[in-house]
Amino acid sequence: MNEVHQEPTPSTASAEDLKGWNWGAFLLNWIWGIGNQTWIALLTFIPVFGLIWMFVLGAKGNQWAWEKGRWHSLEQFKQAQRKWAIAGFTLWGIMIASFLSIFVFVFSMMHHSWVAQTSFSSIQQDTQLQQRLGTPITRSWLITGHVNSKNGTGTAAVHYHIKGPKGNAAVSAFAIKQDGQWRMQSLQIQPNRDNKMVVIEHEKPHHANQNK
Repeated sequence: MNEVHQEPTPSTASAEDLKGWNWGAFLLNWIWGIGNQTWIALLTFIPVFGLIWMFVLGAKGNQWAWEKGRWHSLEQFKQAQRKWAIAGFTLWGIMIASFLSIFVFVFSMMHHSWVAQTSFSSIQQDTQLQQRLGTPITRSWLITGHVNSKNGTGTAAVHYHIKGPKGNAAVSAFAIKQDGQWRMQSLQIQPNRDNKMVVIEHEKPHHANQNK
């Protein structure tokens, strides 16, 4: 009598066989769920709870995917889940790289904006700040704020920190652009050591070299 070959069912895979973290389920969650007919993965759409459910999917993904699929062998199953993991890491890698590129681009623009360059140049030349902070005075890499410019007009505001041998200070600078010319409206420096704010006045407008 010939034996009839049967496809393995969930009972043919032991708990030890399915043990392990499923990176595809964790990283791709609902996408992985649709591909593996594991509809419970759609619970990741629930706000807040979905973040917790991602970890549940990572822990239980192998078991749920095995039970829902029609796998010819355990090895085929593992190969399929390995491909999902590679796809997940690839997608997240692209997203993280894109975010970092945008982050670096934005802060690079802020660093090279007229208001950031002019304010820091004024700070380096201010004798009062040189006495209070010492020299040389350096600027932090992190700059926050905004620069808006359109049709010869615009506004800009930046906030950053400076550091000297004698102490640190917070800087806030605001500028406006009219008829293609930037003009510093205010430049305030607040040393961390005391409450004596330094205000550098700017009277003369400057020509803008770039529309930022």
